Order: sequence, then structure tokens, then C-alpha cells
Amino acid sequence: MSKFKQLLATFWPLFMLFVPLTAMVVNQQLLVMLSDVVVGALTLCGCVACYQWIATKNVDRLPYRLATAAAMVASLLLIWANLTNELIEDSGVPFNQIIAVLLVVGLIGTTWSKQRPKGMAVTMLAMAGAMFIMTMGLAMCHADEIAHWPMMAIFCLTVVALYILASWLFERSSHLLAATTSHRQTRV
Repeated sequence: MSKFKQLLATFWPLFMLFVPLTAMVVNQQLLVMLSDVVVGALTLCGCVACYQWIATKNVDRLPYRLATAAAMVASLLLIWANLTNELIEDSGVPFNQIIAVLLVVGLIGTTWSKQRPKGMAVTMLAMAGAMFIMTMGLAMCHADEIAHWPMMAIFCLTVVALYILASWLFERSSHLLAATTSHRQTRV
């Protein structure tokens, strides 16, 4: 992939930012600040850049790319939930810190596995498990303090499902990579 195509793919999501700006023009009650647009742009470009860094680095398999996309969507949802902080208003529950730790676990696991499919599968499974434990812990300890508990539970379980899907796809990619490697060795 040429550098121009990589830059175009990185900055293409910026056109999604015209949606809130258009909505703000149509609906005068909607207030979108410039800082919101800048943070949205940085988040979208960062996720696309991470996708390109992970998905195009080592493996040119469709399951690997789909797994990377599922993991990036789940992480993007977590980042946006962390930034908007609408899931748990100001109830004193450390949801934002837990999400930050979860994303650091993913970054460390991705770096540790060197983006190999088997290691990425373990990392995604660890992130899904940590998110599930966090959701259940919040349910047991703070469910009465959280105003929108059902919405938050559905959101968290959706993120868990995306990480499990990514883990399964990374595992599938590792099997395809192993089959391709063994096929090449038998031909030599």
C-alpha cells in the first residue's frame, strides 16, 4: 500500500465528523463544541492508524483483518464512552479508570504478542474477561448508584462480545497461518 493510500485511509473517517456539524446547523438546540470535533477527529484517525499498524503488519489474511477491525470498534466504543462519560454520570464509580486500565492491557498484550495471531487471540480473550469481570463487579457493588444500569450492562456486554469475536477470528487466523506454513514446508 502506498503512503498516499495510507494517509487517505487514515484521514477518510474525518468526513464522519460532518454529521454532528450538519446536525448542529439543522437543529439549533444541539451544541457541538470545537473541542468535541477535535477529540473525535483524533480518536477516529488514531483508530484507523492503529488498524493499519496491526492489520497490515504481518498477516495478510481476512480473519486477521476482521479480528483487528472488531477489536478496534470495541476499543473505539470504550474510548468514546470514556470521553462522553454518559454511561455513569458522576456517581463516584471509577468506570473511566477501569476502561483506561483495560485499554492499557490491550496495548501491552498487542506489543507483547508482536501482533501474532495466537498472542492477539489471548490478548482479546483477556480483555473480554476483564471487561466481563468489571461489569459483574459494578453490577454487584454499584448497581443502585448508577442511573442507567441496564444501558451500561448492554454496552459492556456488547464490548465483551466484540472482544470474544476478535479472539475467535485471531485464533482462526493462526490456524490458517499454521496450515499455510506447513503446506509451504511440505512443498520444499
